[in-house]
Amino acid sequence: VAMGEASLPGEDDPVLVDSAASTVLVGSTLISTGASPSATTLPAGFTPTTLHGGIVYGTTSDGPGTVTVGQPAPEPKLWPAYTDADPAPAIVTDDAIYLVATQLEQSKIYRLDRKH
Repeated sequence: VAMGEASLPGEDDPVLVDSAASTVLVGSTLISTGASPSATTLPAGFTPTTLHGGIVYGTTSDGPGTVTVGQPAPEPKLWPAYTDADPAPAIVTDDAIYLVATQLEQSKIYRLDRKH
């Protein structure tokens, strides 16, 4: 496995595993043992939160973003985020209605059973 620009992880770095994609993230070091093995360091300022399907999901100072496994010099792809100006989502199912309400610094989820 060519290390490229990867740096060695620290003892206390978080570990994220995606077994289906043969990928592990230790701190900011992304290791793939799949068809094209690689080890890459994620860009500075990108904070990973989860790893799934060969994609690292995380945040940057500009908002949420993703990094695709296997890129030799990964740069986060940014995507629009939920903002304070957006209305709280309401979710309707066959048996209930769910409402997410933000109050000060916390969010609460309310459930109201539907009557048939």
